[in-house]
Amino acid sequence: MAAALLLYSGVFHLAMVALINAAFCFSMRKGIELDLGSRQYRLFTSLFGFRAGDWEKLPLVQHITMKYFSDLVTSGKECRIRTDQHKRYIVMFSVSGSSQGVILQDTLSYDTASSLTKFLAESLNVEAKLYDSV
Repeated sequence: MAAALLLYSGVFHLAMVALINAAFCFSMRKGIELDLGSRQYRLFTSLFGFRAGDWEKLPLVQHITMKYFSDLVTSGKECRIRTDQHKRYIVMFSVSGSSQGVILQDTLSYDTASSLTKFLAESLNVEAKLYDSV
């Protein structure tokens, strides 16, 4: 009886940990928030509706850029080498007077990157530049 109770207790605790972990996974999301009044932005992580992230001064944005990147990665043992293509889209602020942009998002989805680029360009009243192919 005691062994069965201990086994049941262990399974119950494991199930509770799995349930809490699932709640965290399904309620966590990342995003960007703009405060045009104070000219600030932040990249945030949201958990159960609470947002955490540092506010930063909005740079002098020339345009919003979406770029396509692709890497060929070769791996494996001799005679079993495989080459994989890792594709992604980067959304960033292109800053006046700077050769480097401010990366906002790195995603595998063209639709996500494209809609974020267009939304930010419209919000900041700047041009959206989409470089969506090789």
